[in-house]
Amino acid sequence: MLAGLILITTGAVVAAEATSLPAVPEGPYRSDCGRCHLAYPAGLLPALSWERIMLGLTDHFGEQVQLSPQSTRAIYDYLLTNAAGRVTEPLSIEVMNQLGGDPAPQRITGTPFFRSRHDTAAIRQAGERGAVKSMADCAACHPRAGEASFDAGEVQLP
Repeated sequence: MLAGLILITTGAVVAAEATSLPAVPEGPYRSDCGRCHLAYPAGLLPALSWERIMLGLTDHFGEQVQLSPQSTRAIYDYLLTNAAGRVTEPLSIEVMNQLGGDPAPQRITGTPFFRSRHDTAAIRQAGERGAVKSMADCAACHPRAGEASFDAGEVQLP
């Protein structure tokens, strides 16, 4: 995981670009949510976003999600415990620092952090060719998205 500080030759200390989060562990979130889409790292959204998403499972981006009460509780607890603003991962701190006026975006792709790191025109073009399903199709360009690694050096635009 690339994080922390880099000492450059002038002696100044600058923050390294955060490119990954801890991988999503095995469990209800990875298995239940990962059945339909990437089990996105919780640190990509603040806790309030995850809470709103979990409370809206009857219309989860156009789908009705049905989970057991036990899975719902485990997923809720995992997401809120590991959300941006509740962990000290540099990438999650960047997400929080860039939120701006919307403290609870409903989509990772709608965060200023995401938009600052993605060339939406290139992704749209790849989508028009059928190579990318949507802006939320992380694994289409990030081969290690399933490991919560989003290093720009690993990007492979289809």
